[in-house]
Amino acid sequence: MSEENIDGTLLARMRLDDENGLSGLYDRHAARVFSVARGILGDTGDAEDIVQEVFLQAWNQRHRYDETRAAVLTWLLVMTRSRALDRIRAARSRPMGHTAVADVAGSTVSNSDVLLNAWAHAALASLPASRRLAVELAYFSGYTHSEIARLLRQPLGTIKTRIRLGMLTLRDALAGFKTPKPSGEAPFTISVSELLTDPALARKLGSLEGVRVLVVDDDVDTLEMVATVLECAGASVMRGRSTREALARLSTQWPDVLLADLAMPDEDGYVLVRKARMLQGATRQLRAGAFTGLSGASDRRAALTAGYDMYLTKPIQPQAMVRAVAELARRA
Repeated sequence: MSEENIDGTLLARMRLDDENGLSGLYDRHAARVFSVARGILGDTGDAEDIVQEVFLQAWNQRHRYDETRAAVLTWLLVMTRSRALDRIRAARSRPMGHTAVADVAGSTVSNSDVLLNAWAHAALASLPASRRLAVELAYFSGYTHSEIARLLRQPLGTIKTRIRLGMLTLRDALAGFKTPKPSGEAPFTISVSELLTDPALARKLGSLEGVRVLVVDDDVDTLEMVATVLECAGASVMRGRSTREALARLSTQWPDVLLADLAMPDEDGYVLVRKARMLQGATRQLRAGAFTGLSGASDRRAALTAGYDMYLTKPIQPQAMVRAVAELARRA
């Protein structure tokens, strides 16, 4: 019997008010729930309390849970993360004392040391987007390295390297009490990690099923973040890190939508869209969106004149990005 079927059987017993179903679910997943809670809170006692709260909530909500929306373990871990973060927020709102809470790297700090906690969050925000996303999935959502690799469609070795380098950066920043400059994309990254771990949020993105998108950006972090969002919405995504790579892709598989950065080395995004337009024909129409950090009116005019149909400025929230690509695909 598969893992999902075992959980489904236990859940069915719970819905018949059989407490043995809850006991079975506890035996299967309590260790994982504890690990996630411990990673977020940094305190064993608090993590044990969260475990009890989560399984009590699972029992109380056994008739409301919809197994078609998320696996049982995902349901439990979403509750775990929510309750753990609620506990941290509650601890911060109380008068200054010595109650232990955890920073984002899993290290325990005290409420009296608010400054150190702020440094931890600043250090997380300073990480390159791909490392930050991997760290968030590992330490906030409790996913294993293998699960993160599957979610992000990346080799396991790449994920392990991103997490290791990310944690080394956090450690060095905290050890030196330095406040790194945030990259400015932290809210976007956090929203992407939540999309990957919460099926309900992913469904709210809208559907890009059947839409083929070519994303081109010389910055690997941005490229992977954009591709991940679009894949969450159901799009089939091709990737390119330069105009040369993009044109090679176009020669083998024609997309519905091209989403490209403008400020790329060698041949920039303006050159790319002009050459792409030369390749299209009556039976191969292409809709193109410029995705760039350039926000001036002259930049917008230049992009539209070069052949782009839409101009998007970074950072952009996932829902807005999906809506934009859906509109371009509709025009195509």
